Amino acid sequence: MQKAFMIVFGWLLRGAQLKFILFTTIAALFTFLLSFVVPEISDFVNTGGLNSAFSSIDTRVWYFINLMNLVSGITLIISAYIARFIIRRLPFIG
Repeated sequence: MQKAFMIVFGWLLRGAQLKFILFTTIAALFTFLLSFVVPEISDFVNTGGLNSAFSSIDTRVWYFINLMNLVSGITLIISAYIARFIIRRLPFIG
């Protein structure tokens, strides 16, 4: 009985180590890639691309956007879609 438990425990431990290494590698890769992507996006925002688009929104519309906390909701939805995309691409998880 103890030998069977040790076999199952060893199998789980190997799988957990593999997943830990895989997810750590993915997190490090995204952190590395974001250091290149964020300056490009900030250049677009600073040049007035998004500023001019948001400045044309009426104040009455901004009231309801702030009331519904739409900015946080959109951020959560985009994060969930990205997480779903990543998880479905992993062959042994998704």
